[in-house]
Amino acid sequence: MSFSQPQTRLRVAVIGGGMAGLVLTLFLQKHSPDVQVDIYESAQALSEVGAGITMWPRVWEIVEQLGFGEELNEIASGPAGKTPSFTYYKGDQPEMQLAFRRKPLARMFHRSQLQTLFAKHIQNIDQVIHFGKRLSDYVAPASGTGEITLNFRDGTSATCDVVLGSDGIRSAVRHTMYEDMAKAASDEKAATELRQVSVPIWSGNIVYRGLIPVESLAEDMKAEVVTWIRVFLGKNQHIICYPIAQGKFINLANFVFTPEGEGTQYDGPWVSHVSAEAVVEKFGGWDPLIQTLMKGMSDPLAWAVHRLKELPTFSSGRVALLGDAAHAMTPFQASGLGQAIEDGFVLASILAQTNVTASNVAEALKIYDKIRRPFAQNIQRLSDVNGHCQHLRRCGWEDVTAEESSRGGFAQERFDAVSELLASQMKWTQESMMGERDEALRMVKALAA
Repeated sequence: MSFSQPQTRLRVAVIGGGMAGLVLTLFLQKHSPDVQVDIYESAQALSEVGAGITMWPRVWEIVEQLGFGEELNEIASGPAGKTPSFTYYKGDQPEMQLAFRRKPLARMFHRSQLQTLFAKHIQNIDQVIHFGKRLSDYVAPASGTGEITLNFRDGTSATCDVVLGSDGIRSAVRHTMYEDMAKAASDEKAATELRQVSVPIWSGNIVYRGLIPVESLAEDMKAEVVTWIRVFLGKNQHIICYPIAQGKFINLANFVFTPEGEGTQYDGPWVSHVSAEAVVEKFGGWDPLIQTLMKGMSDPLAWAVHRLKELPTFSSGRVALLGDAAHAMTPFQASGLGQAIEDGFVLASILAQTNVTASNVAEALKIYDKIRRPFAQNIQRLSDVNGHCQHLRRCGWEDVTAEESSRGGFAQERFDAVSELLASQMKWTQESMMGERDEALRMVKALAA
């Protein structure tokens, strides 16, 4: 007996092989064989830049829905299912001071391990992911029907019914979408605003990221640091430190904030190599233990942390934005990747509905925008506030100078407001997002065929 393949209902082009696109592809392959997904990746192979990432319970629900919970627990750092302690210290002084502790449930991963696990589950990956395809632009028919043409920088092209931009903060999909919207705007002022809102801005932060091989540490430090999840607070500076890759490495992220740079255009390369000694110099006067850790960083990188302004829409016609292309944010809620995964999951759930076709998919993408944009943009805002809080620029620390902060000697209760604000702003990470998915599906089922 032979079985025929289901007729293709939608041809979806995902621009960029990041987490949002991988999750969307995995979900659709599992639940919707009548949706054809092609991923167009600019690199010659999948390679995530970065190191440690945090996955909150809200996102863990999604990976369990995909059936990857057991495999992910095997590569998670820290005891699976247990509550790690996030310990906060004031570190910008000769001897660190315990500030407070929090116990949100979280799992830590090495970014490349997570991507590798997702990628290995994609069926027919050699046919699904097309490497070396950097998008130049796309052309959508003015009529709203017919094929969308993708133009790549190598001179080739492809066609599809739906374009999903998962191509990062410098998204070519977003640029084309907002340029088309600007050309169709009612007046020049509106056109200018549309063009400007899609341009990334500097958050004022530089983060010096690096991994520390645990084996390189002194014996008296090894046993201690592999259990750490610590945040060291300082005036206009802070450090996040936690183990990844089953305790083989310590992920260290050292932030330096320049207040006058927030919201400007950064003058210089966004990513550059630096020495561990140069990073240590930025944190002179900090607790010696922290400086010892920084000296052990392997090939650290300096990142100018950029974000997007709040876009007026994540979709236009049969084109939608996901992940950093839609809502690139500062990392102070440890949620940039998690929000990308949520985007992919909700959008895949919508596209999986059999009543969604090329004729009404533009309306379906509006539902995605209505559900995801308010939530993701709120996380953008909360992340910025968290950053200012961890830089001791809120909660009663506004008038404390860097010099005063470096002397230490602050009463313990000075940290209470910081602790309370951070705790209140992170409650959402422990909640379910399935209600939002269900609301999206309710709206989709009401679409006319």
